[in-house]
Amino acid sequence: MKITKFLSKISQDFQLIDEFESNPKQIMNKFGLSEKQQQIILSNDQSMISRAIINENYKKRFWSFNLPVKKSTKEGRLVVVGTGIKYFSQLTNEALYHIKNADIVYSLQADPLTVILLHKINPNIETLNNLYGEKKIRQKTYSEIITKIVNTVKANKSVCVAAYGHPGIYAMATHRAIENVRKLGLYAKMLPSVSAEDSLYADLNIDPGENGSQSYEATQFLLHKKKIDVSSLLILWQIGLVGIMDFKNTSKNWNPEGLRLLRDYLQSFYGKDYSVYIYEAAVFPVCKPRIEKVKLCELTDIEVTANMTMCIPAVEITKKKNEDIKYEFDRMFTN
Repeated sequence: MKITKFLSKISQDFQLIDEFESNPKQIMNKFGLSEKQQQIILSNDQSMISRAIINENYKKRFWSFNLPVKKSTKEGRLVVVGTGIKYFSQLTNEALYHIKNADIVYSLQADPLTVILLHKINPNIETLNNLYGEKKIRQKTYSEIITKIVNTVKANKSVCVAAYGHPGIYAMATHRAIENVRKLGLYAKMLPSVSAEDSLYADLNIDPGENGSQSYEATQFLLHKKKIDVSSLLILWQIGLVGIMDFKNTSKNWNPEGLRLLRDYLQSFYGKDYSVYIYEAAVFPVCKPRIEKVKLCELTDIEVTANMTMCIPAVEITKKKNEDIKYEFDRMFTN
């Protein structure tokens, strides 16, 4: 059995996922996976698993196929949906409906297995990940994505964009595409989904409402020297891409020097011995999230990938008692 087929089957059976977590070897032997395939699965290396899936499916036409867009007589429309973080299990019924019934599905995914699933739901699919290129400025790619989506809608096609995670979080292209379609007087909307931030709160057992939360893209955070409230949670996204404007076809840290600069800036707020979490959500049901607790001074000593997030817990403060809170608000209201 191929890894692709195994992951597709296990992803749709939550009891099987539970059994895999208890005894992975037994389940993989049951499905006839080879020793090499089992090693790939058990590596918990999502990049390695993705490469294996691509190698098994490299002849599939949707990896590089450009769908012809012929003008239609009906009015074009755009629906942008999120596929969630974990394969299959976080797709909503509403998102599935729009994927299934679209004339064309444009895919923006972080893993190849979801592209295969989308192709099964609607064979009229094209992956927009092909617009990225080595050393190509990402802003140029975003512009090309927007243009392609809008032009297809203008050709009176019903378009569904299926994006990884939540389709509106750190996803400038989807927002601009919706804005441009609406300016044409055509229908466009976005449906929410499970985001990486949702997964982070669950995996790290953190309630953002306890002390408040601050969230920044790491490059923008460093570039604009953001001032932070250390008594609140701080989340920094894309810490492996700091200061990089173009695209690199690797899952490894794109700029170690940028990570060093980020470390130094954070130490000015927290000190070098403050503990932070380095996090990467699990995409495949056979993988566990990567969670590493390190001191800020150790940040550049660990392996950081392009997709990793840093979560810095709030500095503990003495919380006000209920009677003190009531007294403070009574004073505010009186004044």
